[in-house]
This record gives sequence, C-alpha cells and structure tokens, in this order.
Amino acid sequence: MKNKLLDIIDFLDIISMDIKLPSSTQDRPCWEWHYAFLKEVVKKKLFVKSVITNKTSLSDIKKAVDIIKGIDSNISFILQPVTLNNKIEKIKSAEKFLNIAGSRLNNVRLIPQVHKILGIR
Repeated sequence: MKNKLLDIIDFLDIISMDIKLPSSTQDRPCWEWHYAFLKEVVKKKLFVKSVITNKTSLSDIKKAVDIIKGIDSNISFILQPVTLNNKIEKIKSAEKFLNIAGSRLNNVRLIPQVHKILGIR
C-alpha cells in the first residue's frame, strides 16, 4: 500500500501525532506504525501527544519515550489526562509519567484535553 502521507507532507507545516498507548486504549499496540510515522515527519514542526488514564502502564510511557527519543529527543511530548464528561480525570501516576518522560526528552508537558472541555469533538 502506498504511503499517502508522503503525497501531502510538503503541504503540511505542523504535525500533531497521537501515540496510542495500549494500556490506555485497551487496544492492540501500534509501536512499529508510530515509529515509522515519526521517521517520516521528523523534519516538520512536530509534537506528539498521548492520553493517559489510571490504566496507563509505566512500560507504555517508557516505550513511547523510547520511540520519540530514537528519532529526536527534542520532539515535544504532551501527556494528556483523559477527560470524561467534561471532567479531567485525576491520574495517580501522572507526576511519575511526567518525570520519567522529562528525564529522557527535552520538552515534556502535562496538558488537559482542551478540545473535550470545550465540547469540540
């Protein structure tokens, strides 16, 4: 299958990428896909975000950090506590996740899912 991203990448200025953490989504891992995508878009202005829940595992955070660091440790990584019914869930391990990621990457932030708070998709 042809990579459709390569057809449009020259028209993009900023790329916002989600790394879907299997422990958060309860879905199958997509680590290879995430790595391949990052390799293609690293030359663009880029940030990566991951939604964290109380089910998020430390090993998933470490794996996401490894993928990002393997491409470029200057890529911004944003951790977003899940928002349910306009309420930001208190994530018990959020500070630990922030510290682990911040010890290996140069720009890590903890920011709420503003679009959910504003009722935008």
